[in-house]
Amino acid sequence: MGQFDLPAFIDHILERTGKEKLTYIGHSMGTTNMIYGLATNEDYYKDRINLNVQLAPVGNLNNTKSLFLKYIVK
Repeated sequence: MGQFDLPAFIDHILERTGKEKLTYIGHSMGTTNMIYGLATNEDYYKDRINLNVQLAPVGNLNNTKSLFLKYIVK
């Protein structure tokens, strides 16, 4: 999904609207798709997304060893 489908959706929306960038709001699996996309092709998304909102991500940081991340999780 993050490799092929999400870029296809984004390109289609931008083509239909004539806009240069869009705001992406992902929920659950949508957050995972965007995280994968950003990890594998950051430049593509940087050129097309002006704001990325992640709601209810599939993963969590409850078991992290980082004190900073533990503070943010709370």
